[in-house]
Amino acid sequence: METWFATLLYKHLLVWIDDLLLYAKDIDIYLVKLGEFFSTLNQFGLKLSAKKSSLYETEVRCCERLIDGDGVRHDPSRINSLRLMPYPTIAGELLPLQRFLCAINWMRESIVDYARHVAPLQRKLDTALVSTRRTRRAAAEIDITLDEEKRVVFDHVKEMLASSATLDFPDDQATTCLFTDASNVGWALIVTQVDNFDPKNPAT
Repeated sequence: METWFATLLYKHLLVWIDDLLLYAKDIDIYLVKLGEFFSTLNQFGLKLSAKKSSLYETEVRCCERLIDGDGVRHDPSRINSLRLMPYPTIAGELLPLQRFLCAINWMRESIVDYARHVAPLQRKLDTALVSTRRTRRAAAEIDITLDEEKRVVFDHVKEMLASSATLDFPDDQATTCLFTDASNVGWALIVTQVDNFDPKNPAT
């Protein structure tokens, strides 16, 4: 797939397994790229599902995210489902706490200081898993009931989901800044962009 659409890939096309997302800044460019896209389909004998395809959308849902002209944000319905999750109690076949952490990890790039906020919950899960055998029967007996302190953290993380940031698109004309951190629990690095960057102006 990436070989066939190499001329469009990451410039006007994203590929996720067998899903394709064609995009452009305006309708004129979109029509040109749409023509190239259909030509490639015809060249390699590829077919699309008419029921799963749509054209000229100003907002699309892709990989549990909503994408429009303003940026990329997480689907509110998915966020609401996570916010309704109860406190974890007993493990079972799939640890409720593990399931929760895996789900919000998918959203970590939109949550400010994510790693530090979830660290108490992650330590709780890691401790529970290390202290037992990795079998279904053993996992079902793990007590991962959260104390009051961990419940406060759990609630706070869920509230942070509601205010998760919308990620903007990279701008070739903006100044790209890279910040690194040697912290073992926080961000390793942050990439951001600044419009009209002037090194003479203080940041604060």
